[in-house]
Amino acid sequence: MRLSIVIPVKGNEGTIALTVNSLLGQDLDDDFEVIVVVDAMDRACEALGPLEHDGRLLVVHPRPFPIEGARDANWRRSIGLSHAKGDVLALADADMVFGPCWAAQGLAIIDSGADCVGGVMRSAEGLGRWGKYIDRNPIGAKTPRFADGLRVSQASLGARGRMPPITANLFFTRQVLEVVGPPRPDLTWNYEDYAFCEDIVAAGFTIITTPELVGEHYHRQGIRSLTKEYFNSGRGCRQFARAYPRSILARRRKRQLVAIGLLAIALPTLLALAPLPTLAISATALMGLSLLTCVQLRDMGAAWYPLATALLGTAFAIGYADERLFGKPLNINLLDAAMPDEPIDHSSEESRGLCERTELDLPGIEAAERGAPAR
Repeated sequence: MRLSIVIPVKGNEGTIALTVNSLLGQDLDDDFEVIVVVDAMDRACEALGPLEHDGRLLVVHPRPFPIEGARDANWRRSIGLSHAKGDVLALADADMVFGPCWAAQGLAIIDSGADCVGGVMRSAEGLGRWGKYIDRNPIGAKTPRFADGLRVSQASLGARGRMPPITANLFFTRQVLEVVGPPRPDLTWNYEDYAFCEDIVAAGFTIITTPELVGEHYHRQGIRSLTKEYFNSGRGCRQFARAYPRSILARRRKRQLVAIGLLAIALPTLLALAPLPTLAISATALMGLSLLTCVQLRDMGAAWYPLATALLGTAFAIGYADERLFGKPLNINLLDAAMPDEPIDHSSEESRGLCERTELDLPGIEAAERGAPAR
């Protein structure tokens, strides 16, 4: 098997058929498989029904992640990768659509000697103003943007202009998987993508980032859903920073959030002491940023971007400061115990129920959440 593509699915009934159809339609001479990891009762299974006759599609029904309410995308990715038979592995998300040459482009870069290849994410056609905002906003970009192909190592990952790629559009060799292991399921909010890339470069591998490897994404729409996403990203960033304190990206985020925190403290004080001058200066600064954004993008319709970024950035900062839930990574060793010790027999019907053969120490995991050391 040349290529295995793994997709974690949770409540993506509106887009999963589009995603899988685009992957099964890849213009690729080599054998490949698409592995979808989805709960048996998830409504996405109904959308997959017409496609299950395709022998290249494997649908895996795992036992649910043991921590209720936590993001379990990496848990599902780990299970999917344990089923994968390909020499090259790819990760995609269930709300992405890929062009017919996507797989061939990724494999060509791997064949040139790359250990890992990360691509970009662009809004799917027809997403309107919020899709344009996510794609074009020059301040605090939500998605990775690579102007030119870059080779990223541990010394540069996370530096300005060298953001880690995301697991929604990522290729890597089986050697990477064997040395690094699967993405960490103990990181239970957003930013789990970046953790996997940190593990890859820490093991001595390099990542090639390229704007030529494109996936179209059905982003969340509206300020309410994006605010929730940014809040959860802040939580994930806190987990990430605790798990990777020496990471360039973690240190950058800490500096940025310290600046936001100081501004949040100073602004109410200045408003109390000199309300009119403070409001005038704030309004002038916001108007200046709006004008600069319009000039940079050559679009007067982008004038509202800085205000939206300020609101979403505030949600991110609040999420980062939130200590109520999942403030620390779980103990990765306890979660590793849920994975099989021997290779999976892919010809067996039992292989489709991977997690049904294993049990987790739930009290142990709950204790780990309260502060047991993570790897």
